[in-house]
Amino acid sequence: MANEIKPTVAIIGGGLSGLASCKSALECGMDPTVLEKGSMIGGGWSREGFTPEGMQTNISRYTCMFSDFEWKEGTPDFPTQKEFEEYLFNYATTFKIHPHVYLNSNV
Repeated sequence: MANEIKPTVAIIGGGLSGLASCKSALECGMDPTVLEKGSMIGGGWSREGFTPEGMQTNISRYTCMFSDFEWKEGTPDFPTQKEFEEYLFNYATTFKIHPHVYLNSNV
């Protein structure tokens, strides 16, 4: 059988939407490339983002989570920036997204 070429897709940004898009692309058999301008994933929720450290979400963790990835036990109802950053990092680790993310990439 000849080598199958996977469809490719570019995803701009490594925040919430970019990570979810990458996971979906992987599930569909695509080869995604996530281009993130910062030096870490998380978008506005990374320590480089626009969310000040210590700031909490204004909606509960039960409504601001991925349907297939729960918050770790003990997370407060309204997670802080640091907890959200960790949640996104763990999501990317669990679903093997990191190898598809290119940091410090301006588009």
